[in-house]
Amino acid sequence: MKRLIGLVKAKANVQTFGTIALRGAGVLFLFGISILMTNNFPPTVVGEYEFIRVFLLVFGSLCLLGTDVSILFFSGKLKALHSFEEIKNIYFTIIKIISASSILCFGIFFVFFSKAQVDSFFEEGFYEIIFNSLLVLSFYVISLFNIEILRAIDKPILSELFRNVFKYLPLGVGIFIHIIYIEFLTLYQYYIYGFIILFIASQLTVWYCFRAIQNSRTQSFSTKEIIKISLPMGVSNLVMFLLLSIDVFLLKKYYGSDYVAFYAIGIKLITILSVVMISFNINASQQIAEFFASGTKQQIQVLTRKTAKKIFLINLGISAFIVVFLNEILMTFGEAYLYIKEAIYVLLFAQLFASAFGMVPVYLNMTGRGNIYQLILLVALLLNGALNMILIPKFNVMGAAYTFALTVMFWNIIVTLYVYKKDKINLFLH
Repeated sequence: MKRLIGLVKAKANVQTFGTIALRGAGVLFLFGISILMTNNFPPTVVGEYEFIRVFLLVFGSLCLLGTDVSILFFSGKLKALHSFEEIKNIYFTIIKIISASSILCFGIFFVFFSKAQVDSFFEEGFYEIIFNSLLVLSFYVISLFNIEILRAIDKPILSELFRNVFKYLPLGVGIFIHIIYIEFLTLYQYYIYGFIILFIASQLTVWYCFRAIQNSRTQSFSTKEIIKISLPMGVSNLVMFLLLSIDVFLLKKYYGSDYVAFYAIGIKLITILSVVMISFNINASQQIAEFFASGTKQQIQVLTRKTAKKIFLINLGISAFIVVFLNEILMTFGEAYLYIKEAIYVLLFAQLFASAFGMVPVYLNMTGRGNIYQLILLVALLLNGALNMILIPKFNVMGAAYTFALTVMFWNIIVTLYVYKKDKINLFLH
């Protein structure tokens, strides 16, 4: 038995660090693309792309309805019930749900928002940009869900390759097309139309992987039950993306696309720390669901403690490196991007603080209390919105950074206190 447990732990560690390695390679790939962008396009064009990227994150999360998170919950649940083959039925049900929601989202925008309204809020010509982005929304959300189903059926390497490399390949190709002076599409168009290619590739990959899973004649979870379980996770996910996008929308409104580009580079730098957190959390999330379903809280505490320690120590080293070489790092994007230097210090502190709280982002979702997590994040969203509206008009990117830090500290502390009170499990580094 001990040998079996040891093998399971070894496999989990290999998957975790394999995920970090792949995500790290993906981050380097994305940074390479970003450097090419900032050195070959003016900040206004880069900011336009960054705005659409964030825009799709928010609306994609809205249309996914939490299914990209819940599929990991269903995977862990089905494994505990020895009914894993039912994952295929759940997958096809969810595809129908998110396809319908993305079509509905596009219809609502088309009916209720006019060109004059959108252009007057942002700037002339922005309606067309948003309209084109929503045209590919269905491809976008199904592609993102396919990436998560690959992880749910134990194909983490394929999942990470799609998430961190294949997802940005069309954009990279588009930048090289621009560099060799061939005018074809704009920067944001390479990004959004790339999801049509990603959809086709990910769909074929999922179908191929499903061949190894037996068909199930039973359906343990109805459409209504899937939505009921997923929706609280979806609201939490949506709130998280809104927390990361309100500042972008306000910077665009008050200062224009240039400042969006500057702030986006700062956010990308701290994304390196997020990659470590997400990698550990994703690989441990199914274990949390299994342990909680079987009532083994002691194993959960051991897992959360070790996870928090690993996340913090790795991110501490990364943060120190970024601080020491920050000038050199920013200069690779162009001298104009040194403007974001002071804000990056604030963003790094916030993300390192969050690292000490380990599995806060997934614990409540994986233990069936997504509604509580949702409520906490909604309060954090209200705080974030209020602070951004006060601080951004006065301090531009520094106001956005201060708001980010205060919000992150707030919701991590509240979730940790709630979990300790209810489960006597300490998610904080100890």
